[in-house]
Amino acid sequence: MIHRIAASVLILAACSSTVALAQAEGELTHNGMTHAELRAEFPEFKTPDVWYNTRAPEMTIAEWVKGEPVTGFEPGKVYVVEFWATWCGPCIAAFPHLGELQAEYGDKVSVVGVNIWERQSGEARSELVRKFVADQGDRMSYTVAIEEGATMADNWMRAAGRNGIPSAFIVDGKGIIAWMGHPMDMDEPLAKVVAGEYENTAAAEESAVEFVKNSRIKFVYDTITTGDSAKGYALAETLLDHELADDPYSMIQMAMTTATTERFPKNLDFSLTAAEKAMSLTNNEDPYITHMLAQVHFQRGDKAKAIETCKKAIELADGDQRFVGWFEQSLAEFEG
Repeated sequence: MIHRIAASVLILAACSSTVALAQAEGELTHNGMTHAELRAEFPEFKTPDVWYNTRAPEMTIAEWVKGEPVTGFEPGKVYVVEFWATWCGPCIAAFPHLGELQAEYGDKVSVVGVNIWERQSGEARSELVRKFVADQGDRMSYTVAIEEGATMADNWMRAAGRNGIPSAFIVDGKGIIAWMGHPMDMDEPLAKVVAGEYENTAAAEESAVEFVKNSRIKFVYDTITTGDSAKGYALAETLLDHELADDPYSMIQMAMTTATTERFPKNLDFSLTAAEKAMSLTNNEDPYITHMLAQVHFQRGDKAKAIETCKKAIELADGDQRFVGWFEQSLAEFEG
């Protein structure tokens, strides 16, 4: 099956989307290089070590912060292993939904939120996470843990080629990875895994396409931060017009990463372009993307535009508690 997945990915990566095909591959972009020449530098797809139908890695936990510890994957029981960090806004937005899934499935499913990628370590990290989880209260109504060192990030996330959080893995009753993706997208596959009716071939192929996107985004980030930032941003622009042409959430992730990450040489014109394209793809009606656009405006020093856009995001959220508090906090920061 993996060979078929790889073949599908190479075809899809070559063809990308209808929008991508409309782009003139011969257009010059960077130092005389064309889109096609730039894209030829992206790495080819290789199946990650942790993938669909592979055995789930061990849980290596330093501290169980909340709920019942999970020392191993019991036969016949389904597990959701979800990765998050205290600084990750989308992770925070997903907490209540994970709690709802835990309540819905009860003993049939164990949801475990594993903290990774914190700047602090040791006792400082433990204190940070324990206080954070306590402050969340019932928003995190499932098992919560802190990884041992960086072992879970390395052995799960990095080994699966997953570079962004929140990220969830569904482990079936045989200890095999059945699904990987964003926790807000796992309702249907989780229901089927619990019912023993899940066929993951299509999901594996979709994830392989997603993996190509993520690996190319990472390649762009590495190029930007290792000396040739101009070439890196040219590669980023080709992604916007090809692999990401119909993916507003990856666009907005790139916009935020390039605008706010300290180690990145800034190109805030690119960040704004990516954010505005994401807005256009969602008809200017997505509260999350609108809020991220406000953040980009703020990073560019356009305080008035940031405030105006953040107020629009709050309006679009229409009382949705996943977003409102977070957006209002940002608005206070912009106004302050």
